[in-house]
Amino acid sequence: MFYSGIDQHKLSSVITTLTADGPRVAQATVVNERSRLLQYFAQFPGHHKAVVESTGRWYWLRDLLVPAGVELELAHAKLLRLISGAKVKTDANDADRLAQLLRVGLIPHAHMIGDAMRGPRDVLRARLELVTRRVRCEHSVGAMLEKFNVPDVAQLPPLYQLQARLQAAQIELLDGQVHQLE
Repeated sequence: MFYSGIDQHKLSSVITTLTADGPRVAQATVVNERSRLLQYFAQFPGHHKAVVESTGRWYWLRDLLVPAGVELELAHAKLLRLISGAKVKTDANDADRLAQLLRVGLIPHAHMIGDAMRGPRDVLRARLELVTRRVRCEHSVGAMLEKFNVPDVAQLPPLYQLQARLQAAQIELLDGQVHQLE
């Protein structure tokens, strides 16, 4: 049995691999290319568990490793920081720590959403972001009206009327985008 901690970044990942008894058998910085990652894990025969922090980049890594026979776990990033409390943070230390915590069963798990629900969840998140932007625009117009103690945009000074019109146009655009996602 092998245990790997993956400190994943945009362009590369630092991976530390341990045996079931604990000694490190490998540590490498691997370019985030599918073939190179598969090549790294292929050098360890038998059952293999790996862990990666729950960042926005884990989807493709899971889709790559699980079919290759690597059992991937998702670590809750915030809870992981509380457990490890590292004073020296380097990519290599993070990968080591992840591998050690995985080996002893102390990984705080994050929910690994199923393939079928990824798209709907991400669409809902995008919709929420658009609605939040829309509300910010409405609040901006309201703040201008409060600033000048007037009930209507037409009573604002000219530059503020321009700002309010731009906010109204943004609200209209965001409304259309929200409806497209529904």
